[in-house]
Amino acid sequence: MAVMNGKVTAPPEAETVEQARERLARERHAAEAFAERYGLEFVDMTRFRIDNDLFRRIPFDLMLRYQFIPEAQHDGSLSVVMAERVAQSATRHADQGGAAHAEQEIPPGDTG
Repeated sequence: MAVMNGKVTAPPEAETVEQARERLARERHAAEAFAERYGLEFVDMTRFRIDNDLFRRIPFDLMLRYQFIPEAQHDGSLSVVMAERVAQSATRHADQGGAAHAEQEIPPGDTG
């Protein structure tokens, strides 16, 4: 037994390797469809490499709060990678007339 959000739950049932592959394929397909729907780039996290310099310049608490990993900085804007469920929440908020926006001063990287 496990306790999640104050509720006792049964342990998750084990899945076979084949079931795990099928689940991952479904999740990937859903994430790709989501990205296409909103005109976003799908990022394959198995091939994603963190820019260590950029990662060190972003406050970690900001990344935790907004649940993102910085991908690149372009002329004063920051492109980020986030999980589909986080992106869905942000776009749902934007669809309802809200805005997903945070300002944070990011120090420039080394140029030399």
